[in-house]
Amino acid sequence: MVLDEIGAYLAANGIGTVGTDLFLGFLPDTPDAAVAIYETGGMEPYRAMRSSAGQPVAERPSIQVVCRNVAYEYQTARTTADSAWKLLEGLGDTTLAGVRYLWAAAVQSPFLMGRDDSGRVLIAFNVDLVKAMS
Repeated sequence: MVLDEIGAYLAANGIGTVGTDLFLGFLPDTPDAAVAIYETGGMEPYRAMRSSAGQPVAERPSIQVVCRNVAYEYQTARTTADSAWKLLEGLGDTTLAGVRYLWAAAVQSPFLMGRDDSGRVLIAFNVDLVKAMS
């Protein structure tokens, strides 16, 4: 699953610990400083000429990474987002948790998404991925 694979990759490279301050598919109220990865719409798969239907050669999922920190700690959330962005943008042919990822491309640089109900800053960015069928 994309979230598990990308989450493990980010954790292995210093962007939190899955289940402690790095969350897959949700962002709990605590801790204040946390990162969440969400699946987003993605694009149609890559197809090849085949003798039967339903045989794509690669998937094109997409994700959103959201970094949160306490109120008035914009720079800390931004630094975390920048670090995650640099790990994912342009990631080339690599295997993550046994799944081959062919490409990762950031849709934009990290941006201020806003603040939550507690005034905590939210910095986000989106990434398009290309992965081999698994």
